[in-house]
Amino acid sequence: MGAGESPFSVRERLELVRNGLSLSLFIFLSLYGSEVEEGARCVHTTSNHALSATARRGFLDRAAVLPHREEMRDCISLALMAVAFLALGGLCAAQLPTNHSLSLSVNVTATGGAANSSGSVLANAGGVPLGGGWVSAQTIDASQTRVQGSGISLTVQVRNLGRTLDSAKLEWYFVARRVGSKGKDYMFENDSQDIKVDAAGSIDFLLKSRLLQTFVSKEMHSSNGVNPNTGQPVGTTATMSRGGDSIAGWIVRLVIDGKPVEIRASSPTLEAVARSDAQLNAFPRGSAMMPLK
Repeated sequence: MGAGESPFSVRERLELVRNGLSLSLFIFLSLYGSEVEEGARCVHTTSNHALSATARRGFLDRAAVLPHREEMRDCISLALMAVAFLALGGLCAAQLPTNHSLSLSVNVTATGGAANSSGSVLANAGGVPLGGGWVSAQTIDASQTRVQGSGISLTVQVRNLGRTLDSAKLEWYFVARRVGSKGKDYMFENDSQDIKVDAAGSIDFLLKSRLLQTFVSKEMHSSNGVNPNTGQPVGTTATMSRGGDSIAGWIVRLVIDGKPVEIRASSPTLEAVARSDAQLNAFPRGSAMMPLK
C-alpha cells in the first residue's frame, strides 16, 4: 500500500462511521441516560405548567415559568453535548477522505532510436559440368536487414499547490504495437513509485521505456539458369518481411487514496482506459519480441 492510500473502501468507511455513531450513542446513554430522562421530564413539566397557567388566567404566568428556565437550559446543554459526542465518535471511528492539491504535467522529450543495417551477397559463377551437356547456372543471392529502434522518454512533474506535505502514487504504463499484426495494442511495461511533495514544492521525474525494435528483411535470388522441365529462365525473385514492435502510446496517472485523480495519456482512447482500474487491468499485456543481434 502506497503513501496516502486508505486501507478502507468508501463502503467500509461509511460502515465504520455508522458503527462509531452507534457505539458513541450507546456510551452516551450509559453515562447520561438518567439525565436525558430527567431532562425530558422537566421539559414536559415546564410545558404543562406554562399551558395550565395560560389556560387558567388567559396570559402567560411569568412567575410560574421562570423557575423552570434553568432546567430547560440544562436540557439544551445536554442535547448539544450529545451531538458533539456523536460527531467525535464518528470521526474517530473512520478514516475520512482528505483534500489533496497535487497537479501533474507530462511532456514527451524523446522518441525513436538508433537504426542499423546489415547485408550479405553470395555469388556463384556456375559453369560446372553437370553431365548430359548441362552446366551449373550462375547465381547471386543477396540479403539485407534494417533494424530500427523505438523508445520514448517522458518528463513528469508533480506540483503541490497546497500549504502542507502531500503524498500520492505515481503510475506509468507504456504501450506497444506488433508490426504486421492485426491484433490490439498491448502493454509491455509499467511501474509505480510512492512520492511525497513538500508544501508549494515540486518533484521531477524522467521516465524511459525499454527500447523496442522493428526490422525489415529483404532477400533476392538471381540466376541465369533455366528450368529443366519448362525450359523457361529462372530469372530473379525477391521477398520482403517485416516484424518487431514499436511504441504505440503511454499513460501516466497520479493516484491518491486508491483513486486516479490526475491522468495524462498519448491519446484520448488511452486516457479513457486509464480512468477505470477495471479497463486498465483488462488491457492486453505482452512482451516485446527479442531484439535482433
